[in-house]
Amino acid sequence: MQSVILPSLQPTQFEPLTETVSEYLLPIVNKPIAEHLVEHLARHGVRRVLMVKRHLPYETEQYFKNGERWGVEIAYFLEKEFDSIFVPLNRIRSRIEEDFICFAGNVFTDMNVTRFIKAHQDSGADLSFSVPAEGKEIVVQPGEDIFNEGYPFIMSPGTLNRLCEDFKQGPTDFPASSLMKDDLQIHFFRNDRPIQKINNLDDLWNANRDAISGKYPDVLIPGKEIKKGVWVGENPMIHADARLNPPVLIGDNCALSSKVEVGEGACLGSDIIVGQGASIKNSIILDKTHLGEQIDVANSIVKQNLWIRLDRKSHLYLTDEFLLGKTSGNLFPEWKKRARDMIAAALALIVLSPVLLAGLLAHLFSGPRGFLSKELGVKNKSDEPFQTEDNFQRVSIYVFKCENPLMRKLPGLCNVIRGDVGLVGSTLPKPEHIKELTTDWEKQWLASDPGLFHPWEVRAEEVPTREEKTVVESAYVAERTFMKDIAVVLKVISQSLRGPWK
Repeated sequence: MQSVILPSLQPTQFEPLTETVSEYLLPIVNKPIAEHLVEHLARHGVRRVLMVKRHLPYETEQYFKNGERWGVEIAYFLEKEFDSIFVPLNRIRSRIEEDFICFAGNVFTDMNVTRFIKAHQDSGADLSFSVPAEGKEIVVQPGEDIFNEGYPFIMSPGTLNRLCEDFKQGPTDFPASSLMKDDLQIHFFRNDRPIQKINNLDDLWNANRDAISGKYPDVLIPGKEIKKGVWVGENPMIHADARLNPPVLIGDNCALSSKVEVGEGACLGSDIIVGQGASIKNSIILDKTHLGEQIDVANSIVKQNLWIRLDRKSHLYLTDEFLLGKTSGNLFPEWKKRARDMIAAALALIVLSPVLLAGLLAHLFSGPRGFLSKELGVKNKSDEPFQTEDNFQRVSIYVFKCENPLMRKLPGLCNVIRGDVGLVGSTLPKPEHIKELTTDWEKQWLASDPGLFHPWEVRAEEVPTREEKTVVESAYVAERTFMKDIAVVLKVISQSLRGPWK
C-alpha cells in the first residue's frame, strides 16, 4: 500500500514560526512532524509515499530527499493554495495505482496502521476512516466535509477517481452528496490510539508535552532515557549542578551551565547552549539557540532570537544576544576581544620574558632538533559556517617542546599579538582533520574563533575526545566575557605551576 501526505489548509496558523520553518518540519520531540508520519508508516510496511508540498517546498525536499533514510520512496508534488484536499488529490490521482492511506501533514499519532489497513481490507469498503474509539457515532451529514476533520483514511483508486470527477462538477454540498450515495461503502475503524491534529502553536506545544509524558508510547523519541522521563541526546555537556525535572528532552550537543533548571515539559533541540542560572519550563527550544544567564523561559516556543509566549499570545524578537540568540553568533564584540587579547598577551610576554628568554636559549643550544617548534592549523576566514576548504587559512603556532602547558604555549603569545588566534577560544584544527568534520554542528564549531588556551584545559585531567572538546568550546564561545577568558588563563597557569616542567 502507498501513502499520501497532504499539507494543512491553513499554514498561517503557525506564524511567526513558519516564516522560516516549513510546516512539515515543525518539531515534535526534536523531529519534524512529517518525519514522525514517514517513520511510522515505514514501521508498518508502507514503502511508497507521495508528499504534496506547498509551504517552503525546497526546505521540505532538502530534508526528506528520496526517503532512503527511512526505507521508503518519496515522490514530491508542488501545489499552490487550495481549499479542499481534492485539489491536490485530483492532480496526483494518475500516480495512484492501488488503495492508499492518506494523512494530513499536521497529524500526530502512533495509531496501529497495520490494524487499520487490515480492517479496511476485511470490510471490503471503498473508503475507510480511522476515528476515535470513544465518542459519538460518526455519520456523514449533508453539507459537512468529513475530510476536514483530519481523520486518516484509506481509499481505492476507483473511489478517488469518482470523487474527483464529482468535485470538478462543483456541487455546493460536496463531498457529502457523493459520500451519501447508496453504492459507496464507507467503513469507520475505531482506533484506540490518540490522533492529534496540530492546527496552531498551542497544539504543537501540547503534542510535545504529551509525547515526552508517554501519551504516545510507540513514538520514537531520539536520545537515551538516562532515567525515567529524561531523554538526553549525543555529546551532552550538563553541569553537575543542573537540574532536570522529568519529563524533559535534551537534544544532541547541548550545553547546560551550573544552576540551570530544565523543568517539566521542556524539549530542547540540538546545539542548545543554556547560561548559568537559567530556567526552562513547559517550553520548546529549537535548534541552535543560545539562552543567556538567569533567563526564565516558561510556556514558550523559542527559535534563536524569536520568543513566542503562548500564555500571553504574543511574540517578540530580542536583539540582545546575551539573553537570546543563535549559538553561532559571536556575542563578544570582535574588535574589543582582539584588542584586549593583544594587550593581555603583550603584558604576559613582558612579565614572563625571563622564562621566554630561557626557552629561546634552550632552543639555540639544544642541537639540530631545537626546543622551539611550530604546529600547523587552519582557521575560518569568516564567521559563517564551514562551506569549503577554500574558506580556511593556514596558521602556524609557535610552541616549546615541553610537557608543561604554560611553558609549551608561551611562544604562542606572539601569535595572539599578531592576531592569528585569540587568547582563549576553540582548538585550532589540523588541516588533515577538516574532512572528518561532517556534521552541521562540527562545521558550525569551525566558524568559532580559535584560541591559544582552551576552556576544557581547566577541567579535564585527561584530554577529552574531539566531540567533547567541540561541545565545551561551543558553549564557552557563546557566553564568553573578558573576565571569563582571564579566569581560564589563570587556571591553566595555576595548574601549570604544579605540573611538570620538563
